[in-house]
Amino acid sequence: MKKKAISLLLSIILIFAFAAPSFAMGAEDTNPLEAALVIQPRAVELYICGSAVNLRTGPGTSYSQVVSGVTFNYGNYVVDVYNSAYGGSIAYDGSGNLWRYVKGASGPLSGYTGWVLNTYVASNNV
Repeated sequence: MKKKAISLLLSIILIFAFAAPSFAMGAEDTNPLEAALVIQPRAVELYICGSAVNLRTGPGTSYSQVVSGVTFNYGNYVVDVYNSAYGGSIAYDGSGNLWRYVKGASGPLSGYTGWVLNTYVASNNV
C-alpha cells in the first residue's frame, strides 16, 4: 500500500512538473514563429495625374494648403497613408467629393502629409 501511495504521489508530481510550463504560457508565447509574423498594411502607391494639385490640411477646398503656394505636379509619386482621426485614408467633404490622405514621396511636397482630391490621383503613372 505504501509503495502504491508513493508511486501515485510521484506520478502526480511528474504530471504537474511537465504540465505547469504549458499552463504558464500565455497566448503570445504559444508559437514564437507565429508571433514574429505580424502583417503590416501595405501602403497604396499613387501618382498625381493633374498639374498644380494642392495638398490640403483637411478633406476639402475650405482647408488651407499644407505648404502655402507649393503644389504637386503631374507624375509626382504619393503614398496612401492611414489617418487615425478619420479612421482611414479616405474621407468625403461636405459636397460628397472623395479625398485621400497621402504622403508625398517625390516632388516639392516629398515627406509632407495631407489631403488630395481623389480625382487627381491614379494607381499607375498616367
